[in-house]
Amino acid sequence: SGGEQQRVALARALAPNPRVLLLDEPFSNLDATLRLQVQRETLDILKRSATTAIFVTHSQEEAMVMGDVLAIMNKGMVEQIDPPAKIYHFPRSRFVADFVGVSSFVRAYVSGGMVISEIGSLNSPKGIRSGRDNIEIMIRPTQVSLRPSDSGQFKIVKKTFQGSFYIYDVVLPSGNVIKCSETYV
Repeated sequence: SGGEQQRVALARALAPNPRVLLLDEPFSNLDATLRLQVQRETLDILKRSATTAIFVTHSQEEAMVMGDVLAIMNKGMVEQIDPPAKIYHFPRSRFVADFVGVSSFVRAYVSGGMVISEIGSLNSPKGIRSGRDNIEIMIRPTQVSLRPSDSGQFKIVKKTFQGSFYIYDVVLPSGNVIKCSETYV
């Protein structure tokens, strides 16, 4: 099976006790269930053998699971190198924010220590001065909550079932669309 072939290939690669191992899309031909199992086994083997691995993948989910440190590349150039959580929550560029996970962007401005946008206001992060116009804020679907409103200023235009939650496409008064996730009950 594909899983057994991957295990044998990994064993052969680790037999000479390399300090660094290059894994190029090692799980791409495995079905989802087998992929998760072989990923866990591979991580365990790599940690036990104290082998550093450079793992090449186009799968964001796989990168987040397998990597202690990720390098996000754009047109052959490295955009950001950081642990997965830092890349997800604190992307250094619009490309990284767009590339990793689901994100929406909303225009905003800074005034009186607040970042103000059409979906609300929040305290301004350190280093951003008041009086700045035309900034964008990145919003992850889990950062937005849906609540019924008599004013009806936002409109849900799409609802996508994702297993344990839904992703909603919400149109703002400006016409911009943001994504929101809500747990399925």
